[in-house]
Amino acid sequence: MMREILPNLYVRTSHIQKLQSVVFRAGDALYVVDPCYFPDEIAEIRELARNFEGDVAEKFVILTHSDFDHIAGVPDFADYPVLAASTWDPMNEQGAIDQIERFDSEMYVDRGWLGKMPRVPIAHACQHGEQRGALTFYHAKGHTADGLVTIFEHTAIVGDYLSGVEFPFVYTSYRDYLQTLSMFREVFLAHGIEHVISQHGPTALTASEIRHRLDTSEDYLHRAVSLVERGITRGLSLDEILAEILDDAGDFSYETKPIPLGIRRFHTNNVRRIYEEGV
Repeated sequence: MMREILPNLYVRTSHIQKLQSVVFRAGDALYVVDPCYFPDEIAEIRELARNFEGDVAEKFVILTHSDFDHIAGVPDFADYPVLAASTWDPMNEQGAIDQIERFDSEMYVDRGWLGKMPRVPIAHACQHGEQRGALTFYHAKGHTADGLVTIFEHTAIVGDYLSGVEFPFVYTSYRDYLQTLSMFREVFLAHGIEHVISQHGPTALTASEIRHRLDTSEDYLHRAVSLVERGITRGLSLDEILAEILDDAGDFSYETKPIPLGIRRFHTNNVRRIYEEGV
């Protein structure tokens, strides 16, 4: 169900990966962020948005990035212009559309279209640091190449960064990811950020929780880089480093707990990315 967690800002948590879709009003505009994932969830988001449409002059969908679980609801908001980063990745988008088709056909999910979802009709490509109405946008790279962070008053909506339920998933570059975390510290200070909405897991509502998520994300990446460095120093190949990770999976923790089996492959992929990118 939709929950108002801040004045004029509502969150809907999906059954898949605790995905957070957001609806909020800013000035004379209405924004829907990453409307997803299952049709009944999207319908609930659409119903709430419809209740506000008569009170605003403009309405938009904002996409935090092009992964499959974040774009599936776009066709249900066909009358909402789509805002995305100017770094939008069409190849990742196409892969995401294919992934939606595979997931939906495997899980028997019925939508308003058959086969592949239409491509995302981006109406405006947001630049890094761009101000648009009451919002400011920043690019975020590392998870994907096309992340878009939205700043609204003292709230930051950051996509798949700073999650309360998952460690950093590095799909493009660990160096870019670390730079994004450094950028967050500067931007949050400049805007007086008090709340951070990650698209997976609960919102960070205190300064201490925001700092904790920044610190633990950086710590995870630094330890993963050190793991690769130690392996290279010992003369190990990538396959040998990955084999040791599988053998010692319980030894590498995040938030003081072993990485769960279901997302362990993302840790392995991170190590592979770090090795290939170079340390």
